[in-house]
Amino acid sequence: MLNYAYAVLIAQTQIRLIVEGYDPTTFTGADFAIQTDGVCRLNPELTRRVAQLALERCEDLPYPKRGCGDTSASELGVQLIPAPDP
Repeated sequence: MLNYAYAVLIAQTQIRLIVEGYDPTTFTGADFAIQTDGVCRLNPELTRRVAQLALERCEDLPYPKRGCGDTSASELGVQLIPAPDP
């Protein structure tokens, strides 16, 4: 019964994310790398994509936010990659 309740909650959350305009992407183990010291990091490809999305969102803001607007991707060492076709 508890598994069913969790499944319903997940479905409701995904629906709400879609309604709000978010992409409810699920992650896999390949998206993360666990180092020998226990530190968990995003894989490099996903890191670049997250940085790219953050920079794009900053550019879309109608006013400058702290850390947005005055920093280019190249200054951050981020190589922008084209978004994959849906």
